[in-house]
Amino acid sequence: MKLILINGELEVLGTNAAMKENQVEEKAIMILLTSDEVCSQLRICKKTLQSLRKNRKIVYVMFGHHSIRFRQEDIEKFVRRREKAVKFAEEEF
Repeated sequence: MKLILINGELEVLGTNAAMKENQVEEKAIMILLTSDEVCSQLRICKKTLQSLRKNRKIVYVMFGHHSIRFRQEDIEKFVRRREKAVKFAEEEF
């Protein structure tokens, strides 16, 4: 299940998410992912994700006191920054 913010309102994409996601792709401001979805994408454990949040290495959105979501675009930016850091470190050798 994904949450999508459209024109200031949250909408839930359920089982038929692929079709509906294509329909709202142009209007969507952001796609919000759960911690489990981010961990799955990055292939990291929840504790690592929590550490990244705590150390402000990864951007997140908080709703209320307990609901944490991550924007897909922020996850992609995080991965690109890590790629650049690895390439830079390899060039030093």
